[in-house]
Amino acid sequence: MARAMGGEAIYMPTPGEPGIIAWGPAPSRAAVVEELMHLGQHRALGWADVSGKIVDLELAAQNRLLTTGARLGWTDAELARIAAARARWAAGGR
Repeated sequence: MARAMGGEAIYMPTPGEPGIIAWGPAPSRAAVVEELMHLGQHRALGWADVSGKIVDLELAAQNRLLTTGARLGWTDAELARIAAARARWAAGGR
């Protein structure tokens, strides 16, 4: 499912209840952490409908990933992929 949607992993929120995390065959640690962050974001919002907040939630997750990755010593390549994803979201795209 994640691969079909173009990702290593994906969190699909369901309004009113926890969503679903779908893992691709070999998600990176950044992908795993990011989707768990999205689950946490959704939980913090009381399982609300987040359809109008996706870009903001993605940017917040990417910022946190960059901070977390730098603190934990993730590779330059990992951090560059996160920064590129953040730039795409900031430009309004996926």
